[in-house]
Amino acid sequence: ARIALTMSLGVALFGLGRAGTIHFNGITKNRRIELLYIVEEETTKAEQAIKSNGLRAAPKVVEPAHTAQVLGDSAVDFVVVATPTHAHEKIVRAALHAGKGVFCEKPIAKSIEAVAEIYDEAKRVGRPLFCAFQRRFDPDFRS
Repeated sequence: ARIALTMSLGVALFGLGRAGTIHFNGITKNRRIELLYIVEEETTKAEQAIKSNGLRAAPKVVEPAHTAQVLGDSAVDFVVVATPTHAHEKIVRAALHAGKGVFCEKPIAKSIEAVAEIYDEAKRVGRPLFCAFQRRFDPDFRS
């Protein structure tokens, strides 16, 4: 599915730790992205981030047990996975299975075989899968 640049993208953010907070700040500053969900075990941390950011439309804050609800929401186009490493693979696979695009902090999975399978799945379902390497595009680290 192609998404017109004039539309906003519905995003669910999984994890609001160090990397998740960086993504939260970037997402909330982009007018073409609508943050629909924050999936976080520490729901009070997520609610506090929303309150301190003064968002015009507050995302729903849910615990990881409600992942199926988030991925089942047709308004969610992409997920950003910034959870602890051990949770990445399960979330990425579920998101792709639900037809969502995925932006995941490294690593996507614990084995190279699992990573290859997941990229094959992304290709099969026709959804983008991007593995983030922190500061990859930081001008201070480019040569």
